[in-house]
Amino acid sequence: MAPHGYILTQFLSTDINKRTDEYGGSLHNRARLLFEIVDGIRATCGADFLLGVRLSPERFGMLLSGG
Repeated sequence: MAPHGYILTQFLSTDINKRTDEYGGSLHNRARLLFEIVDGIRATCGADFLLGVRLSPERFGMLLSGG
């Protein structure tokens, strides 16, 4: 889960995430941790495992567009 200000929301947030490494800056970089987690779950559980991610973009400065 990535809603409600939890750690994944903090990584996605332009307001909170002020990192200057590969996990900060662009949307691609801010989403890196989330995709690494999803990829790890997928690798462990396989393609037939139903996997979803919940986001709450209305708060916490989550700008989910390239701009």
